[in-house]
Order: sequence, then C-alpha cells, then structure tokens
Amino acid sequence: RESVRHIPVLQNFGDEKHPILGIAWAFAPYIEPGGTWHTPELVLSLHAGDWHVAADKYRGSLAGWHQKPDTPPEFRKAFASFNSLFTTRNFDEITDLAEDIRKYGLRDLVMWNFGDYYPNVQEEDDLSVDPPRLGLFTPQWGGPARLKAANEKAHALGVRTGIIFSQLAWNKYTLTPELRKLAEKWVIRGESGDPIMEAGGDHQHFGAVQWSRLQEYFRIYEGDADWQKFAINNIVGFLSRAGYTMMFHDEGATYSDLCFSPEHHHNDVSAPSMAAYGYTKSLKAAMREMNPNAILIGEGWNAVASQSLDMGWSWVAPPNPEIFRYTLPWVFNAIATDVDRGQANKYLVLGIHLAIVAKSLENGKNLSDFPEFANHLARLGSFHERTERFWADGTFHDDVGLRVSGAFGKVYTMRNETAIMIAN
Repeated sequence: RESVRHIPVLQNFGDEKHPILGIAWAFAPYIEPGGTWHTPELVLSLHAGDWHVAADKYRGSLAGWHQKPDTPPEFRKAFASFNSLFTTRNFDEITDLAEDIRKYGLRDLVMWNFGDYYPNVQEEDDLSVDPPRLGLFTPQWGGPARLKAANEKAHALGVRTGIIFSQLAWNKYTLTPELRKLAEKWVIRGESGDPIMEAGGDHQHFGAVQWSRLQEYFRIYEGDADWQKFAINNIVGFLSRAGYTMMFHDEGATYSDLCFSPEHHHNDVSAPSMAAYGYTKSLKAAMREMNPNAILIGEGWNAVASQSLDMGWSWVAPPNPEIFRYTLPWVFNAIATDVDRGQANKYLVLGIHLAIVAKSLENGKNLSDFPEFANHLARLGSFHERTERFWADGTFHDDVGLRVSGAFGKVYTMRNETAIMIAN
C-alpha cells in the first residue's frame, strides 16, 4: 500500500534441480531534490502451503484498513447483464432490449453512450456550433422525456438500467473555451509539466462527431475537490433526470498515472490512484442519497476500489481469477462474456457476473438473436436462482479439498452447508 512504484523480484541462483531462491523488492520512489525517503517496513511470512495459504494471510492483514462494500443484496443475486449501444438512434431501444432480456431471466441492462467524452453530460446536443455540444440527452434520439420514459418502462418490467460514461477523460476536440480552461487546471501532468493525454478509442456518438484513433483526451486528476464536485453533480444529475439506476464509471478503477502538477498541491506523485477510493466513495454516497437503490459499477478489479464499488468490471479475465475470488470472496466482479456457453459456465461456477456482450456492442443484436445461447442463459439463471444463497451469502473456497477430473469445479460454504458447483 505504499504510494510508490514497487516490484517484487524472485531469482533462482541455483539450477532447475537444486533451486536457490533469492527475493527482493525493488522500489522506484520519486524524491524531491534535497528530500529523503525511507524504505517501508517489509514483512516476510514463510509457509509450506500453496498460494491459498498466502491468500489467507493477506486476507487476514486487511482487517486494519479494508472495508467491505455495501453492495445491495438484490444486486448481488444478479448472475448476468446485457450490454448494448443505441444502434437504432432511439431511446426506446432501452424498452425493447429490456423486454427481450426478461424472457431469459436477466434483470440488468447497461447502455453504452460515451458522448465522445464531452464532460457536460447533462447538456443537450448542439451540432450547429464548433466545437459541438455532445451531452447524453440527444434530441435526435427523443430527448430527456423519451429517455426517462424508456427507463421507467424497463423498471416496470423488473429490469435495472444503467449507462456507461466517464468524467475522468475529456476529449480535447469537443471542449468549449470554458471547459478547456478547467481541463488545463485539472489535468494530470508528467515530469516535463506537459498534460498527460490519451489516444481516443472507437467510442462514437451517433449523429454527432465520429471518433477515430487520432482523437485525444485529457486525463483528469480525481483528487481535486472542485473537479469531484463537478463530476458528482454531473453524474447524479444525469442519473436522476434520465431515470437510470446504475452508473458504470468508465476507467473507474484503472488509473495508475503519476502526477507532477504543482497546481494540485499533493505530496505524492501517486496521488491520482490514491484519490480514486475517496472519489468513488463520495460519488456512491451522493448516488444513494438520490436513489437508495443506486448501483455504482467501475471498470477494473482491485482491492482498494472494491471497497466503494458495487461491482468491478473487466473486458478480459485475469490469468487466474480464482486468486481474486478466493482472496476477497465478498467482492462482486464482472467479466465481459461473449456468446459462448463454455465461457458462461466457467464464470458462473467462479461466481463472476456475466456481462453479456453478444459478439460486439455495435451489431444491434438482441439476446434473442442468439437463441441457443439465450436459452442456455435461461437455464443457468434458473439454476442460479435455486442456489442463490451460496452465491449471495456463501464463501468461495476455490477447489480446496476438491479433486475433479474432466470438469471444472469450485467449493462454496455456508455455516451449515457446503456446495460443489461443477461445469463440464
């Protein structure tokens, strides 16, 4: 938890048959001229077991600082969600998608609309000016009234609805002069003093500016109190006016930039990542004040962010997702899941939320367009509901004490019950 870059180094000074292992911890702190730095205290805990023992020891060390998230129990019961863009350029698409996914037992729908990373998300579009205003209410798609009505219809069907966007990345090609001044004030700066910029992705705002790989956006320092107020007001205001229940914060748990800006008055160049937890904690508190059932999802999996996020979200599975699940069994995480029965089975057994991305976000497909997979999801959902006490309240024990041949199995326990979940 030191706010410096550090790397564990393990080296074999022997050979393959007779290893002699040496361990070191390499630090790369940034020290001001004339300043001092002391190596933090290191604790080695040797054991004769496998990684599960190390994970148990690490989990035991969390008691002094880690707080379990207050994820609503009803949301923790959700085994899958559906993700889509507004490919029809009509807010009524929310209702159509909600009706479709309910047929297969899904209750969560996330719409993707970045607005080209224009920060004032509550504004309506105005394409007659340069640069254009690119809010998320989009009159061409029906405006705020149709958007809220569509969300309310989805909720009446029993579907929670969410939206993904970010306040941490500002597209420099869409900023008004006033917003450009704020970006220059709040941007993360490198050692040279230049703003940290990131190349844009293929996030397009239908009917407005088309993204290309040549776009750039400012990386914002999330520890600035004025920026936090700006971002939280934007997010809460938009969710309230639009009728969404869930906020999926793009890059919500992935920041690792170092900041050297003297204007931010922080004492550590790792301040951006250090500030992330405080920001998301304040954001969720404001969301819950607006709506007690509000859900905060953040891109990325990590131990610190998991304290304030209701769910972490990742495009790809880590090499060994069992390690995260076993170490922090109370944390609720999602992985983007394709139309793949084997992948869905594995993630279900691991207790990982299936964030369904049906081949692509841009294809305009419904879940019904993949009938075999959709019906398989319905069966998984039925099984998940029958055993939901283990997923929602049980503890994940990986495969400790279990031997499985020709299948994929994991152990879950409750006070007086044990379940073995297996997929082939």
